[in-house]
Amino acid sequence: MAPETTARKKIPEPQKQTQQGLAAANAHNIMSPTELEPQNTHNAEITSAVEETDDPILSMSCTEQAASEIFIQQMIVALRGSLQKDLVSATAALNSSITDLGTRVDHMENKFDEFTSSHNDLIDAHYGLEEELEALKSKVADIEDRNRRNNLKIRGIAETVPQSELKGYIQKLIKHILPNTSEEERIIDRAHRLPRPKTIPEHLPRDAIIRVHFFHVKEALLYEARKNATLPAPYEHIKLFIDLSQATLQNRRKYRNITQILRDNKILYKWGFPTKLIITKNGKTYVVQKPEEGLQLLSRWDLAPGNPNPPARLSTELTFLFPPRPTTWRCAAKRNWTHFRRLQSEKEKKSPTRRKQGSELRPVGSLNPDAPISVIMLKDDECQMYDCPRYEDLTLDGKFDPPPPYVPPYYPSAPVEKSFTIPTSLVSEDAARQALLEYAEKKCCYSSGPAQEMLLQDFHPFNTFRYRLDTFTETRICKWVTDPYYGGEVDGADNGPPPDPWDIQKEPQHLFQKSKHRMPLPHTSSVETCSHCCGSGSNTCGSCGGSGRSTCMSCGGSGWNTDQSCSSCGGSGCDRCSWCSGSGSQCCTTCWGQGRVIKYIRLTIKWENHNFEFLADHQSDFTTKRFKKATGEILLSDEQQTVSPVTNFPEPSINEASEKVISQHRTTFTYCRILRQRHTIEWLPLTKVDYIWKGAEYHYYVYGKENRAYAKDYPRKCCCAIM
Repeated sequence: MAPETTARKKIPEPQKQTQQGLAAANAHNIMSPTELEPQNTHNAEITSAVEETDDPILSMSCTEQAASEIFIQQMIVALRGSLQKDLVSATAALNSSITDLGTRVDHMENKFDEFTSSHNDLIDAHYGLEEELEALKSKVADIEDRNRRNNLKIRGIAETVPQSELKGYIQKLIKHILPNTSEEERIIDRAHRLPRPKTIPEHLPRDAIIRVHFFHVKEALLYEARKNATLPAPYEHIKLFIDLSQATLQNRRKYRNITQILRDNKILYKWGFPTKLIITKNGKTYVVQKPEEGLQLLSRWDLAPGNPNPPARLSTELTFLFPPRPTTWRCAAKRNWTHFRRLQSEKEKKSPTRRKQGSELRPVGSLNPDAPISVIMLKDDECQMYDCPRYEDLTLDGKFDPPPPYVPPYYPSAPVEKSFTIPTSLVSEDAARQALLEYAEKKCCYSSGPAQEMLLQDFHPFNTFRYRLDTFTETRICKWVTDPYYGGEVDGADNGPPPDPWDIQKEPQHLFQKSKHRMPLPHTSSVETCSHCCGSGSNTCGSCGGSGRSTCMSCGGSGWNTDQSCSSCGGSGCDRCSWCSGSGSQCCTTCWGQGRVIKYIRLTIKWENHNFEFLADHQSDFTTKRFKKATGEILLSDEQQTVSPVTNFPEPSINEASEKVISQHRTTFTYCRILRQRHTIEWLPLTKVDYIWKGAEYHYYVYGKENRAYAKDYPRKCCCAIM
């Protein structure tokens, strides 16, 4: 019994261990092969122990227990493999989804970058269009102001003065204010009343707009109005104002506080284009382009409104009367700082606040021509100075046509009245036949048979007259230009103040012929460093970017031609730049390698002949343009500085045309000087000839002293087609 007892005591220990192993397997769910090796060894021990026992019941229970443990272990291994496969497939699907999402995110980022770049370009283009719009508005306002150059607005004329007597009333007013003016100088081109604004009471008279024929008369009237508080009796109730466009008036209202302070302190100022103040104080002229700059200038002079103790120096921070426009709103995503700085520099170059380059400006004369004036352009607390009196308002890229000085008009008396003898001779038959024959010979497909065989029937005179007026004018234009400086003397401001453009004597070589003459304006030259190359004399090559190498044109940069190396570039794909010859730089086209330029005002004198031609109605179907090359007999020829209209010619249309065009030329050419005028009246012979050829009736015209012929319905126009 001792051995059985021993065996029964040893069997429960493996069973207990097996239960602990199953609990561990259930806890961990998965067992590795290394973990299964001790268990297999344990199973082998159990099997050997069962084989040693002699109890069949015990042996059968141990065998079933070992089999169930092995089955469970196999199920665990199978479950582990299935889970591994599921995890691998799930991980692969997750990685694929993550990769797809990354690709889509990259695509969205690229699209957003493109959107950002496009948005920024649109913003830049928007501000560029705004600047162009402002420039166009300034141009339109300037054109409107130029059209109103001779206009005056008069306030206080009673409504009892009718429209028909308005010109006479204003002429009496001018004579009373300016008694030394002649009757010709008091010419009023037109005058009318303005509509009554809604804010004006009914008992007040409407304003009147007049156009004075001569500009100097308008300026003299304004001078008298400014000099005296009221006009002399009986016109003390009359007020005179300059007539300006609405845009210019709105811009000038922004300077109202500044101009009031200047008037209170008796500081001289005047207006420039675009709207700006030109202030003269202590021999210096200050150009104020913005109200903020005007307030700064007044602060420097201790005259700022509401600032009794201004700072000792001009602050670089401006107190804007109107909020400035933001520089640029740009997207924050992926900013390209280099691109941003380039755009900012371009905006600063285009900004109207910079004074290196400006727009076209009107000429401004010196208030005191005998004293040199320095012009100071304010930009923050920086100043730019140009010692060029009379031309301080002329910018580098602008030009102006200074009007000629006033010269008393010369109005000659009308031509001596005489009896005009009008020729009435008709062309002879031989001359008429010869004219048609020459006309047919000049046409390659016209047969001369009709001209030789025709039977002349009748002659009808349609003589007419031609009036011609030639006005020879002189225009002077000033413009800043730069040329390369090769050394030599410079005629600068040290030699004296520059003269007025019209003070320079220059006569045309031939009258009534178009010509041009250019010359530097004396005492306006100065030598400066070339701004395009910064004084180096050369610029970076725009073709190769300064590298001296460019893409080979033979191989397109690949280095190969078909299946062999490119013989032009040696297989490198790059060749020497043909624009700079490999140096990487090009000669500056502004200074042509000198590094310095001479800047001066170029005076251009233009002589032009303005021709007018009028042909009286000849009441026929003859084409008028054929008289262009025809000549006639001169009945009247008069040449003077300014001619008077023809008044006693038998043809009334000639008198009307002469009076109309001479008056028009006098009022049109105000920015130039009329040097000479001439007008002629010419008799042009025109005869209609009726003839018969082969039983059909035809006609043609013989015109001019040359006896030219014209046949609209010539009978045989294509002789080459007749067999």
